[in-house]
Amino acid sequence: VLGRDYAVLLATEVSQAQEVITQFGWLLVSSIPAVLFLAALGGYWISRKALAPVDQITNTARSITASKLSQRLSVPNTGDELERLSATLNEMVARLQSSFQKIAQFTADASHELRTPIALIRTTAELSLRRRRDEVEYRDALTQILGEAERTTALIEGLMVLARADSEAEALPCSRT
Repeated sequence: VLGRDYAVLLATEVSQAQEVITQFGWLLVSSIPAVLFLAALGGYWISRKALAPVDQITNTARSITASKLSQRLSVPNTGDELERLSATLNEMVARLQSSFQKIAQFTADASHELRTPIALIRTTAELSLRRRRDEVEYRDALTQILGEAERTTALIEGLMVLARADSEAEALPCSRT
């Protein structure tokens, strides 16, 4: 009695438990399509919510054009890749805006520089043709026209060198002064 081991045997009918297990198995199998559908729906909703900032960045970036370079992306304060991407794109747009402004200023300066000698050429030619002049006066007028034409040619050649350098087709000539 004390210090001895005893074995106790119990018996019960397992058919009812087996039937419950079988029904539970069929319940699991039949619920798989519903679970998969809910999982897919939940995954879609989560992915849309997670990618909404990317869509916003994309839509704003698409709306930035050469005439709207002052527009910037909103930078989310999240400390993640989207914040860095937005900040980087804003920096790039700022550099583009600066380049466009420099090109516009350069174009305005170049047209002003070209307008002056062309106006002098035209004025000198028109004044020379208004009345008959002697050979010396014509020669002086043609000398002035030639000088302004050479100045204009030098300006145009300088512009061509700059255009080639910008397109990296040709290196700028180096000279020591």
